[in-house]
Amino acid sequence: MKQTREQIQKTLEDIAVEKYNIKVENIDIDMPLVEQFGLDSMTITEMIIQIEEIFGFEFQEKDLYLIDTVANLITIIENYVD
Repeated sequence: MKQTREQIQKTLEDIAVEKYNIKVENIDIDMPLVEQFGLDSMTITEMIIQIEEIFGFEFQEKDLYLIDTVANLITIIENYVD
């Protein structure tokens, strides 16, 4: 089922709040993930796995290198769930 950009963003926000204790109001979709949330590579890997499970797909390795901001992550997910 196709999800809107807003639905994808809401799901990602829910993950951030529930799993990583990040406040929704602190999320800037254009700011780099690592800089914004201080996520290390292990945490990002866990987050990627959780996203794959929720949305029902596996990222291609080439796409993993493009994930630097929430906005880019949303765009990449849109391409998989479209």
